[in-house]
Amino acid sequence: MSRRREHSPSASSRSAARSRESTPGFGKETGLPLIQCTTCGQERIIELRAWTEKNYGRVFFKCPRYETGPRARCDFYFWQKDYLAKLVELGRIMVQQEAHEDWICEEHGDSRPIPVGRVTKSELEAKMDVLVRIVVGLVCVVCVVVVVGIMYLMK
Repeated sequence: MSRRREHSPSASSRSAARSRESTPGFGKETGLPLIQCTTCGQERIIELRAWTEKNYGRVFFKCPRYETGPRARCDFYFWQKDYLAKLVELGRIMVQQEAHEDWICEEHGDSRPIPVGRVTKSELEAKMDVLVRIVVGLVCVVCVVVVVGIMYLMK
């Protein structure tokens, strides 16, 4: 997804037109389905990432017709956690409660895609240990090759 800034009402219609042209059926950041707007019913929801200082990097979902103030045409606007809850409420997706609690850390500004499988801490530690051993082995091999090359050149 291209970097987009949260839109001011004056830029909303221009950005909505661009988003409609490039928006697939699923969000590129989260993989969540982009449904038809449940408020106005006229547009498919778009997924964007906020770039304001207060919400920097947070993923949100809105109707392309969303605007605030007296020109408001649609008020569909949800942060990732709330959009996920809306999809579950509508029966569009099913989420195991454990996975739902594990991956949402939005209060800390972290909006990540839903993990496919649950990995325990011990599994991650074991994988990191293997990776560290491989890197150390490769460094040793490179050092030996360099030393042998230097020795060969000095003869």
